[in-house]
Amino acid sequence: MASALPVVKLQLSLHASGLPRSGAVRTPPDAFAQVAIIPSQYATGEQPIHLGSTKIIKRSPNPQWAKVFVIEYEYGTQLSFFVDVLTSKGDNSKSIGGANFEVGDILGSKNKTKAKRLRKGGCIFAHIEQSTSEGSDGMISFQLSALRLECKGGLMRADPSTFFEVSRQTQTSFGNKWNVIYRSNPVIESLKPTWDRAEVDLETFCNCDLDRAILISVYIFRKRGNHSLLGSFETTPNCLIEKGKKGSEREWHESTYNLQKDEYKAYEEAGCIAVMEGSIVIDGKENSVEIMPLVDQEQVFEAEVAVNGSEDQQEDEEKDIPGTSIISLASLQLDRSSIGTVLELQASKAMPTFTAYVDSGLDIDLCVALDFTSSNGDPRIPGTLHHNSDGALNDYEETILSVGGAIAKYSLDKKFPVWGFGARYGGEVRHIFQCGQSSPVYDVDGILDAYRSVFQTDLTMSGPTVISKVIQAAAARANRCHRMSQAETKLRYCVLLVLTDGVLNPTNLNETQQLLSSVSGLPLSVVIIGIGMADFNAMQTLEEAGEVAGATAHSNVTFAPFRPHQHDPQSLSRAALKKLPDQIVHHFVQNNIFPDSHRRKPSIADSIVSELTIE
Repeated sequence: MASALPVVKLQLSLHASGLPRSGAVRTPPDAFAQVAIIPSQYATGEQPIHLGSTKIIKRSPNPQWAKVFVIEYEYGTQLSFFVDVLTSKGDNSKSIGGANFEVGDILGSKNKTKAKRLRKGGCIFAHIEQSTSEGSDGMISFQLSALRLECKGGLMRADPSTFFEVSRQTQTSFGNKWNVIYRSNPVIESLKPTWDRAEVDLETFCNCDLDRAILISVYIFRKRGNHSLLGSFETTPNCLIEKGKKGSEREWHESTYNLQKDEYKAYEEAGCIAVMEGSIVIDGKENSVEIMPLVDQEQVFEAEVAVNGSEDQQEDEEKDIPGTSIISLASLQLDRSSIGTVLELQASKAMPTFTAYVDSGLDIDLCVALDFTSSNGDPRIPGTLHHNSDGALNDYEETILSVGGAIAKYSLDKKFPVWGFGARYGGEVRHIFQCGQSSPVYDVDGILDAYRSVFQTDLTMSGPTVISKVIQAAAARANRCHRMSQAETKLRYCVLLVLTDGVLNPTNLNETQQLLSSVSGLPLSVVIIGIGMADFNAMQTLEEAGEVAGATAHSNVTFAPFRPHQHDPQSLSRAALKKLPDQIVHHFVQNNIFPDSHRRKPSIADSIVSELTIE
C-alpha cells in the first residue's frame, strides 16, 4: 500500500530590500520580521500560530535576518504563512507592511524563493529549503579569535569594534548565493577580539551537510548600523571542527584562516582568525574535540607569537606542516547508532525520496480532462453538477482549484492542456476535444477559464463515458517526458487529472484496463475524481486492479470521490494525491534515473533572467 503524502521539515529564511527611509535625514529603519502560520479557512476556531521573530537589524534598508524558521509541511496540501516587517523605535514598533506566502508556491518557484511588495515600500523575500534532518538533535559549537586585524587606511580614531557572520551556500539556477544564518555579538574596540562561543543547531548551520560551503565574514561594527566588511574566508563545518581540534591542542599554524580583505576597501591586509575550539554534538554525544569553557588571553598570546613569528621561521615551519586534512564523518569517533539519521542520510543514497526529486528540479506536466456527458445534467438548472450561480464554485471548479492547484505547483512553466470528453459537436460525439480558444492554458486560472468557456459554445452533452482517448493523449505526452528524462538532464513526469461523474460500461472498462496496462511503463499517473453521486465501482476497479498487478501493470491509478471531502479541499487533495509521490519515485528508480544526476545546471539564459517573481 502506498504511503501517505510526505511530511517534511522546511527551513524558511527571510531578507528584505529597499525598505523605506524616514525622517528629515532619510534614516534607514531598524527592522525585524515576525512569522505566523495562517490557519486554513476551513478550520473553524483555529488561531494563527506564531513562529517567532527575527532580531532587529539597525539602520539597514536591505536587512538579511539570520534566524531560520522551521515549518512542517505535507506535500500536496495548502499551508500559508504571514510575514510582517516592522520597524522598531524604542519600545514601540510600527508595521512597514506584510505579505502572505503559500509554501507550495515557493517550493514550485524558481530557486524556491518568492518576493512580495510591502505596503509602505520595499520587498520581502522568502526562501525555503528542505531539512535533511529527521529528528536528530545536532549542534555545532566553536569559538573564533582574531590574532590580528589590520585596518590600515581607515579614518578610525580607536581600535574597531567587530562581529562576525556565518552564511551557508545555497545553489541557485544561475550561481551560488550566501544566506546568513548566524551573527555574533560585537567585541568593543579591539584588534585582537575573542568573540563569544557560537552554538548553532546543525539544521540551521549547514542542513546537516558537514561538507557544505560556509562563509565567515568579519565586520566593523557601527552603532548606526552602517557596518563595514573587513574580510571573509570560506570553509566547511568539517574543516572548521578540524581546525578547532588543532586550536584546542595549541597547534596554532593549523588552526587559522587568513581573512581575505575586501578588494573594494582601502585595507592593505585583513588579518588572521584562529579557531580556538570546536565540537559537534549529535543526539547528546559529542566528538573527540575537547570543549573548553573560555579562551584565555594567554592562549591568544601564544597563538599570536606562533603565527606572527619571523618570515624565515614561518617558511621553515611551513615545510613540515602536512596538508590540511578535512575531518570525515568516521573521524567523529561516535557510535553510528548515536548519530542516527544525520549520518544515515550522509552515508546512504540507496533509495531516493520524492522530496529529493523535487529538490533536483522535478517538472510535472499536468493534463486535465473534464466530463461533459449528459449525466451531469443541464448546466442551466440549479443543482446540476456543471451549474454555476452567484459566483459560487461548483464541484468541478472546487476540484480544479484544490487537486489541480496542488499538482500545478510542481510545474516549471505552468502550461497545461485542458480536454473535454462526452460532448456532441456537429452531430458527432467527441471523446476528446480541446477546451478553450488555445492550448495549452496558463496555470490554474487558465484551466478554470477554459472549462467555463465550453458553455459558451454550441456543444450538446451526450455520452457514453469514455476516458480511453484522454489517457492515450496523456500517454503521448508522457512518452515525450520519458525521452527527455533519458536524453537530457531533466526530470519530467506526467499526471492526468480526470474529473468525471460517469459510469464505465463493461466494454469501456476492459478497454481502459488494457490501455492502462500498456502504458504502465511511462512516467504517467492517472488521478480520477468522482463528481456527484454515481456508482463509481468501475473507477475503483481500475485502481484496485493496479494494486493487485503491482509494478508489472497499471499501478499508477488513484481514485477519490469528491463528496466525502466537499467541505475540505485539503482533505480532497490528500486523498487524490496520496499515492503520487511513491509512483513518481518508483518510475524513476525503475528506469535508473536518480535525483543527484539530474540537478539543474545554470544556463546562459538563467544568468540574464531574474530569479524571482515579485508580486
